[in-house]
Amino acid sequence: MFLKLISFLGWGILLCLLLTFSLAISVWLNWATPYALLLWAALIVLTILLRAVGLYLLRLYHEGKITSLFSRHRLTRMERVLLEQWNQGLAVVRRIVRRKHALPWFVLMGKQCGKTTLVAGAGLPIVSARTEHEPIVPTRTLRWSFFKTIAFLDLSSHFLLKSPAYERAWRHLTRWCRRQPPAGVIVCLSVADLLRNDAMQLHLDARQIRAQLEPLTRSLGRHLPIYILITCCDEIPGFSAWVRQLSPAQSQQALGHHWDRPPIMDSKDPACLNDLFNALRKGMDLARVAMASSLNSDAEALPVLDFPEKISQLQPALNHYLSALAQPDAYFEPGMLGGVWFTASERLSQHSQQRRSLFMHELVSRHLPMLSHYHRRALADIHYRSRRFGRRFLMLLCLAGLGSSAVMSASLFAWQPKALSRDELVNQLEHNESWHQAVWRYLPFIPLLDLQHQWLENRLLQQTPQAMQNTTAQLASYQQRVMTAVPDEQYRLIMQLAQSIVSEQKLRQGMLLVDAKQQPPIPVELRITGMDDAGSTDTELALERALLNQAGSDTRLTAQRQLLRRLMESNPQWLFAADSHLSTVSAGDFGFKSDSSQRLDGIWTRQGSDEIHARAALVMQALAQSKLEPVLDTQLQRLPELRQSHWLQWLLALSHEGFHVDGSQSRQALLMDIDRGNSPAMRLARAMHEDLADLNDVQAQPWLQELRYLQQLQQQATQAVYLGKLSRLDQKLRQKTASVLKNTGGTTPRAFNPSMAASWLAWRSSERHATAAALAAPEKSLMLIGGLFAPQDTPTDNAIRQMYSRFEQLRQSISPERDDYAINVLWSLYQSDADLLLAHAINSAACEVQQRWQQQVLWPLTNNNQQQTPDDPFMLASQSVQNFMRGTAKGLLDMTQGEAQAARFRGQALPLTPEFLSLVNHVLRPDDVLATPLSTESKNQDELARLDEQQKTLIAQKTALESQSVDVTLNSQPATVPGMARIMPTGTKLTLTCDDQSVTLASMNFSEQARFHWRPAHCSHVELVIRFPQFDLHYDYLGDAAWPNFLRDFSQGQHTFSADEFDDQQTQLRALGISNILVRYQLSDWAPTQQAWGLWQQTTEQLNQTNEQRTALQNAQAQRQQPRLTGNLSQVPTTVAQCSN
Repeated sequence: MFLKLISFLGWGILLCLLLTFSLAISVWLNWATPYALLLWAALIVLTILLRAVGLYLLRLYHEGKITSLFSRHRLTRMERVLLEQWNQGLAVVRRIVRRKHALPWFVLMGKQCGKTTLVAGAGLPIVSARTEHEPIVPTRTLRWSFFKTIAFLDLSSHFLLKSPAYERAWRHLTRWCRRQPPAGVIVCLSVADLLRNDAMQLHLDARQIRAQLEPLTRSLGRHLPIYILITCCDEIPGFSAWVRQLSPAQSQQALGHHWDRPPIMDSKDPACLNDLFNALRKGMDLARVAMASSLNSDAEALPVLDFPEKISQLQPALNHYLSALAQPDAYFEPGMLGGVWFTASERLSQHSQQRRSLFMHELVSRHLPMLSHYHRRALADIHYRSRRFGRRFLMLLCLAGLGSSAVMSASLFAWQPKALSRDELVNQLEHNESWHQAVWRYLPFIPLLDLQHQWLENRLLQQTPQAMQNTTAQLASYQQRVMTAVPDEQYRLIMQLAQSIVSEQKLRQGMLLVDAKQQPPIPVELRITGMDDAGSTDTELALERALLNQAGSDTRLTAQRQLLRRLMESNPQWLFAADSHLSTVSAGDFGFKSDSSQRLDGIWTRQGSDEIHARAALVMQALAQSKLEPVLDTQLQRLPELRQSHWLQWLLALSHEGFHVDGSQSRQALLMDIDRGNSPAMRLARAMHEDLADLNDVQAQPWLQELRYLQQLQQQATQAVYLGKLSRLDQKLRQKTASVLKNTGGTTPRAFNPSMAASWLAWRSSERHATAAALAAPEKSLMLIGGLFAPQDTPTDNAIRQMYSRFEQLRQSISPERDDYAINVLWSLYQSDADLLLAHAINSAACEVQQRWQQQVLWPLTNNNQQQTPDDPFMLASQSVQNFMRGTAKGLLDMTQGEAQAARFRGQALPLTPEFLSLVNHVLRPDDVLATPLSTESKNQDELARLDEQQKTLIAQKTALESQSVDVTLNSQPATVPGMARIMPTGTKLTLTCDDQSVTLASMNFSEQARFHWRPAHCSHVELVIRFPQFDLHYDYLGDAAWPNFLRDFSQGQHTFSADEFDDQQTQLRALGISNILVRYQLSDWAPTQQAWGLWQQTTEQLNQTNEQRTALQNAQAQRQQPRLTGNLSQVPTTVAQCSN
């Protein structure tokens, strides 16, 4: 557990160190934080990979695989011995090859079948490696045997056992064989294997040999002929008897057959080896006929005569073996079978260990060298034919290239140069230099072309007899001209001098005329000839180059550089001279209208900064220096400050004129640009930010830092929530890293505050709201200034006032100090959008005021009927002006200064005409203008407004009461006549009628129940019917109070009706002795009904009183209407507000 904790802490510390390193690199190189995180991730991945590789290598080391990997390139003891033996034999082969002729050598391989004994008993003189009487022992690795015409590399049978040591040794040996490839491979096969005729074992043995030969074939890259030696043939019955019948010369002849072309072996074709065995049978038959006469007995003759047949019986087994060895296969390279021979060995005597090989002498001395020579010659013929064809083809290519180069070079030569004029010489020079465009085409004849080029230049100088100018006098005159020139002209002359030095330096280095024409021309006063009548431009360049290549040009170049240095140091301000090729910056580029012609010169823009650095680079190139001169270095260090100062001066000049937009853009397009944040002010702010973005934070002045922060705030505030958080985290992280690294050079970037982002979004939201209101409003409208001119402490929902308020909150949160004029100008630029919306709202209101003045005042006067009385125009004018002042002009005048003035907000006033203000101040009465409590008219208007509001409230309350239903449940009780009467009531019937519906409770003096629904002002009739046997009595409650009165009468559960209350039936009731009638009804809770009735009745009374008061005020106001413009009708102005369309 402790080890795991230590590992965890180690990884954590490593990750922290890597993160710190990545952040330090990002701060140092001014990278963005995402790049630092990518670097951190890359370092983490690299660390994990290195750890994984280290662990893997450590595991391989513990497992011993690294040792085994390097051991492949180290030789074991056996391999070193093998290499030593190989090198000894190879040295012998090469020594013999160097002395006389090629010595073919063969690889002798196979199982333990007497191959070493066979080679040792061949009966040929041994050249080296061993003595003739050296005892023969089995070969453990390899053994060289050298004869006069051939050599053998005898391989041990252990190489076929596939043991790791011998398999690796064989791979090394196959690579070593590439130094001196063998002439072929001799495979030894014991005849005992053929006699057993084990097809499976023969196939396995052949495949084993074939697999052994595969690495050797791949290493050499070609097929080697394979020769088969069948050894131990003395094991064939009759072989020894047959050999005894042969002469010594016959026993040394080769017994077998070879093929000029390798046969195609097929295990299914038994006739593949017919050539071999037919030749053997034919020769043995002839030998058998010759032997027949020398045989003494049948016992001795039968084995000899039967021996050829025994040889023929080996054909199937040998066919199967060779098919497995040489038959085309998908897994191995096909073998190239060269021949098959039968051999054997016999002891020289019973008491001797030495053996004599049979049928080997001629095979080793004649057949195998001949076959190797034939094979080598066939390969040589193939290579010779390919080399001969290649040499001829290469020679033809060389001849063709040389001929083509000669033809093309001949076209560049001038065959009669002495007859050429000066211009023709220059053309020939330019034509001669065209070989530089394709050097390989003219490569063989370039020296001749250079020689002719030099001759042409000398000829051109001879035809132009003029001396070189005095460099000292020429440069002194040029210096005097520069000193007396104006600054802009000085800049041009200094740059001409620098460019001339560069051009002359290139001409001295051998610049081609084609390239020289692309360079700026050298002015006449700086030419080495000093003349401008030398001819064409090409001629001038050719003469300049020829003269500069003569002696003394180095002194001229040094003098020119000294003059350039003196001129550069005399007035360093030339570096900032204006350039007409650089576009200037004007207010119109962003949509502003400027009355002045002041522009920002293009030299102070980023493009101009590049131009200044290009000028300095050209001067340093002319001076042939890599390090800046102190004068240039000082000026370039001042460049950031100068650029910011000129931008600020231009912005100050623009702010003094007011950020007015030009009229080329439509009102709707301008409002849409403000809504999208693409207003002229925002375009100008972005342009300044982008142009000065190449300055670092150390070089940035406070106002530029403020601009960058506002641009960053705009970008981060408009990002998504998560992106904004990441951006703020990025900024905090970079500040922490800079503080830890003590990166105090310059000012630290301001921290991003979420409250500032909220203030920015609030300001932008209010600005968009004001813009949307301006887009939705008509072109002429008072909607946009509603509540705009109210006092500051008066709450209002005007969008423009809210926009200014939030702008002030934004500025207060970002830049509370207001003592920096540059920052104030920058904020005034951002405020110009709000000023544009305010100006638009005021102009729209002015147009609407003027239109209403024409509609409400001027048009009624114009359309006045001539038949009216003389007093009618004055009355009409006075009434129209009063209505206009109380309606449209209300709130548009400021009366706080003692007299009427146009209302003003943020320095912008409503453009009311002086005539209209004079009319208001000197003709109209205060009641016509003032809307204050001091004015009687205002008081009446306020009282009428109050009564209107009260009336609306009462009507709403009454409507609400009338919409509510109140329920009362009644239970009928028996009706009776108090005292004695001749007749008694038989029942009652109660009916409540509400609008078009009615509810009835009928009773036959039994207890009946019904629920009644009553609403004020909807139930105006209640009918009570008292039934007698012969007649009915009807009693009605009428009016809005019908139901409340009925409930009040029966509030005690009963009510006594007098006979007098029934006028029509009073006499009849008296006759029947009825003076009173008692009717009973049991009521439920009827207090809500009485309460609702009381509220409705009170509301109705208040509403009637309000109507009476309102009517009285209107009558009084109508009586006070008197004409105001009697005798002053001519003072009514035609224009009251200035409207700009």
